[in-house]
Amino acid sequence: MDQGEAAIWAAGIGVGATLVMALVAVETGRRANKAALDAAREAGRAQVEAALAGVRLQLHGLREDALWQARRDAYAQFLNGVENVRMALVHLAVAGPRYFEEGMGRGSAVGEGLTHAREQYRDLLLRHSALRLSADDPEVADAERLSRLADRLIEDFDDYAGAFPAGDPTLSWRRFESGMDELRDGVEEWALNARRRVQERRGTGAPSRRTEDG
Repeated sequence: MDQGEAAIWAAGIGVGATLVMALVAVETGRRANKAALDAAREAGRAQVEAALAGVRLQLHGLREDALWQARRDAYAQFLNGVENVRMALVHLAVAGPRYFEEGMGRGSAVGEGLTHAREQYRDLLLRHSALRLSADDPEVADAERLSRLADRLIEDFDDYAGAFPAGDPTLSWRRFESGMDELRDGVEEWALNARRRVQERRGTGAPSRRTEDG
């Protein structure tokens, strides 16, 4: 082989080696780019999943908070309603004996007071229905018991007033007084249990926003 042919062969080998190296570099770069692209995809997928998880958690918290708020409002509305009935009955407990036994006051005031007590009781029934829709706690059953007691007390007072023409209202009055004590104690106990129940729900259901912020 003369020097010319040797030079051509050397040049060809050099070009081939350069081409091979270039192809290797291209393939290496392609693999590196693919790895980088896959890594970017995984990172993006992880970010999306994290964002979705955060949204789900937030929506769950908002739902639980809304349920807690509705329950608390229903409890408060019922408590307000049963206290309104009780105060109307307290008014009758004061006005009734003064009119029937002592001859003081006006008869119309007793009649109006009884009408007012019945109106408050009808309002209480609506509040009790709202409570039943918002909660299924044991206090809901206790609320029904208090509602029935309030209704019975209105009828007991009516019996007391109606017993005067017969001249023997004592038994009716004693039943009314005993029921009033039962209603007072029952409302106090119900309020305490309801407050505890709402606080428990707040702790296990929807976290306090004040705690989250602080």
